[in-house]
Amino acid sequence: MLSGGGKGGCLLAFSKDRRFIVKELSAGDHQTLLALTRSLVERMHGAQTLLCTIYMHYTDAREEHTLIVMRNILQHPGPYVGLYDLKGCDDDKTIEARGEKVKAVRKRFWNLEMHLGQWTWSKERLSYYMGKLRARHLELAITAKQRAEFMNLLRFDTNWLASKQLMDYSLLVGVKRMSQEEFYADAITRHAFLSTPDQFCQPLISRAIPQADGGGRDDVMLVYVGIIDFLETWSAPKMAARAVKFWETKKATIPPKPYAQRFFDHFDSLFKGSAVPLDGAAATGSQDDQEVVEGLAEAAPAARSLPWNGRPMAAPGLLLSIEEGSSRSAHAEDQQLETVQVTGKTQTQS
Repeated sequence: MLSGGGKGGCLLAFSKDRRFIVKELSAGDHQTLLALTRSLVERMHGAQTLLCTIYMHYTDAREEHTLIVMRNILQHPGPYVGLYDLKGCDDDKTIEARGEKVKAVRKRFWNLEMHLGQWTWSKERLSYYMGKLRARHLELAITAKQRAEFMNLLRFDTNWLASKQLMDYSLLVGVKRMSQEEFYADAITRHAFLSTPDQFCQPLISRAIPQADGGGRDDVMLVYVGIIDFLETWSAPKMAARAVKFWETKKATIPPKPYAQRFFDHFDSLFKGSAVPLDGAAATGSQDDQEVVEGLAEAAPAARSLPWNGRPMAAPGLLLSIEEGSSRSAHAEDQQLETVQVTGKTQTQS
């Protein structure tokens, strides 16, 4: 593993099938994880949750790295119509727009030329800034049922996070458009479409709005959501950062309870329950929805054998602590870490 796209430039890699992420933890985040393990397992195992599933943590004594293995919320490869890291404050950002990655170019106090006005900014800086503005004012449509269940889970999760004195977490949101032909051929979307009503199964699926030229009338919209980077506690450094950024009206560094309430309120406003269900009576696709259901049902056994994204895929909520040098450690390393492929390094965006 090399330096990757993790928070603060931490190591980050994906399994070859991109279902799992291996990420380095800071010492502080690792201590938080150790303190929270039992409660986190109970939260993930006992109910549906938006929290990104963590499967194990592993310490490599030779490199002095602590790594976690977690589920990749985004089960489909790009391109994405939009990919966002959202906190409900000025730190919101766009990661990908219309299939193009948005490079992070931050304005820091030592970059004096950036403070002279937008006319001094590079193309990449302007693109990053416009992406932040889009993210702050984003509105997304999911179906009314999906929205009701999402807000219910979000309330449970934010209450739990606040009770554990956690803050500065994000909601990762991915939006992807798919043709009807792609939808029919895709096992992950079949699984989500055929899930039972009591499952908040991702991706969230709805009818796509036709494109401006009238094309894509039968397209399907996929939406992924999940809470990430939730191991940050309300600590002395965060309190200091809050004091330093006294001029910011919507900063990320606020105490856990107001952070949780703002987070919930923001997404209560952002997500609209106006999307048309794929099997809804109001759907206007060229093919009758009952035919869609029947066609997908033929693949039901294979689709239902896939892991449900709303819950852990194996040993629900289990966090494993594996010591370096044990036979179990060697087996885990062979099975998990040999499959990773390295991503390029990115900086924490703000």
